[in-house]
Amino acid sequence: MNLYISKRHLEVFMEAARAGTMSAAADVLCITQPAVSQSIAELEQQLGVRLFDRVKRRLSLTYAGEVFLDHVRRINSIFLEAGFRMEAIAELREERLRIGASMTIGSFMLPERLRTFSAAYPGIRAALVVDNTARIREGLLNNQLDMAVVEGPLEHPDLITRFLSRDPLCVVCAADHPWNTRNRITGDEIAAENFIMREEGSGTRHIIEGLFNRYGIEHSVGHIINNIEGIKKAVAAGLGITVLPAIAVADEVRRGDLAVLEMEGVDLSREFRYALHKDKVRSPVLKVWIEHLKENSIPE
Repeated sequence: MNLYISKRHLEVFMEAARAGTMSAAADVLCITQPAVSQSIAELEQQLGVRLFDRVKRRLSLTYAGEVFLDHVRRINSIFLEAGFRMEAIAELREERLRIGASMTIGSFMLPERLRTFSAAYPGIRAALVVDNTARIREGLLNNQLDMAVVEGPLEHPDLITRFLSRDPLCVVCAADHPWNTRNRITGDEIAAENFIMREEGSGTRHIIEGLFNRYGIEHSVGHIINNIEGIKKAVAAGLGITVLPAIAVADEVRRGDLAVLEMEGVDLSREFRYALHKDKVRSPVLKVWIEHLKENSIPE
């Protein structure tokens, strides 16, 4: 059965059933009595049954009318619930936010910002996906993520990125490395060391290679490890040196497990940017989350 029934049809039917006469229903609904009669006739024609007995100018529900009224009340309840839910979403008392982040940002920077955001908006369910930059880009392109925070620009015509803050990087070596008493080293010294690097597709790797190419720094990649914790352990074990975000090694430096250095004449820093698909609806939840990120920007 193909039904073409509007919400207005259901409202007229419910009021007619409650009021008991077409004229009383018309008064409540602020329409004419013929309009009530026509709406009920259309409804009965669509359903193929009579909904009312018309006895002594009173409307009495038939058995079909009683059954239909039960369903209409449930439909009306669903409409009301849907309206309340939409109102809650519009007022940010309920929402969903799918955030992507590259490894460093997702592991070290965003958790605290998500904590304060969730405290301000407890009804928003924020899911954080942490992966390398290449996979985060795919998540944005496939609309599996609402937005992302990454290192540097995402090179794709369908993605928009905006600057958020700068993040300092540093050369990292083992605590017992000969460099551990120094504050800085040269690019030539890097070339003589075994360099531990992230995997292809990592935003950190892309930025480090770009910096080294810009400054003409030679480096020999000895080990490729696809996560920061593994790189830190390899460096602490004396397998080589690396470049990592300062915030990612702060605890190890305090404990004396690792040492950090600057590079002479090299600006070891990168940009953090937030990214969106160019066609993505700028919903209220996206706007307040991005504003929260800006107001609680990652320290430079």
